[in-house]
Amino acid sequence: MNSDGTTDNFLEFGPQYQSAPWSTGIASDQGAVVTGSWQTWDILHGVFWLGPDIDPEHGGAVFNLATYISQHPTAKIINDAAIGGGVRLSAGGFAPNFKCYTDNFRIGVNGTTTTYDFEFTTANAGIDKNVIYGYGSNCIILNGAASGGVAPYTYVWSGGETPNNISTVVCPAVTTTYTLTVTDKNGCTRTDGVTVIVNDVRCGNKMDKVKLCHNGGEICVAKEAVPAHLQHGDKPGSCDEVLPGSRINTPTQNEITEQTQLKIYNYPNPFTNTTRLVYELPSDGRVSIKLYDVVGKEIAVLVNENEIEGQHSIDFSREKLSGGIYYYKLSLLTHNKILSKTQKFLVVTQ
Repeated sequence: MNSDGTTDNFLEFGPQYQSAPWSTGIASDQGAVVTGSWQTWDILHGVFWLGPDIDPEHGGAVFNLATYISQHPTAKIINDAAIGGGVRLSAGGFAPNFKCYTDNFRIGVNGTTTTYDFEFTTANAGIDKNVIYGYGSNCIILNGAASGGVAPYTYVWSGGETPNNISTVVCPAVTTTYTLTVTDKNGCTRTDGVTVIVNDVRCGNKMDKVKLCHNGGEICVAKEAVPAHLQHGDKPGSCDEVLPGSRINTPTQNEITEQTQLKIYNYPNPFTNTTRLVYELPSDGRVSIKLYDVVGKEIAVLVNENEIEGQHSIDFSREKLSGGIYYYKLSLLTHNKILSKTQKFLVVTQ
């Protein structure tokens, strides 16, 4: 613009025009757009055209920023509400929720750089919990967390005493999955679930006594007698009781769980139809990835083969899975040990 306070030109920049033939002789070739891959675009040294009507593909003249400034030395960016502000990041009509799928935008003014972070908001409801019902308190605190996106965040739990806080207290009588929904400043929303597994140890005709595993057998004792039994190594609950989820968390012989050098995650998470599992192996070996439901029943074997050290990935389609929480376990068998790590994902139905 000049100095009269009105907009004279609307400059547009599009990643799809930052390679030949559009950039030839004007700006550096920044490469073609690659679908499904994070890319970085240098707007300062890129190709522009005058918008908003005719783009380069339909005859719009292209130029670099240096050329425009040389022709308009007094030009400056103004905050014009009529066109959505001084600098506008737009999807161009390709994706209505584009702001939730952009990593970040950096702009420098007089040597000061400001970063606007638009990456995925990630919700974290924490790891699954275990409580005993029938002896002591069955209440537990669930702590939420969020990252990415644009702060501040709002937190909403599906249950608990304080459902609209980052943390909430729950007191389930049966195994229950609680969902945390995080919304960032831009309105991007993500969810994560945590399952509180309940071990109901009540027994007796009036359900006022406590069930214990004593020397391999089950006994039912008064609550006041429980402390003495616990001191002698008795355990609350049935001797043959397998708590939901424990079958995928119990290591086999020589198995070491939650190794920091063994990494696996999936994105997006939660997902509706398809997600990608990415895993990193510290060494060559036999790899298996198995899928389990919330009660520890094996549903599918996703990988079962020899693989080399490094990063690998596999796409997973939910197919007939209903909505809810599922677990996947990565195991690596090397010459002398087994490394394993278990993660969870959430399937959401539309």
